[in-house]
Amino acid sequence: MEAGDVFTLFLRHNINDLIRSQYEALHTQDLDESVSFAEDILTRIQA
Repeated sequence: MEAGDVFTLFLRHNINDLIRSQYEALHTQDLDESVSFAEDILTRIQA
């Protein structure tokens, strides 16, 4: 997926705000955990 498409998806579904709200938990984990968090949210939205 192109970076611009990902950015648009994140904006459309407020993923950036959700990641910010989970900062305390996510900043102690590696990037893969943050990616999994975003993927999980997008999967739930599309279900």
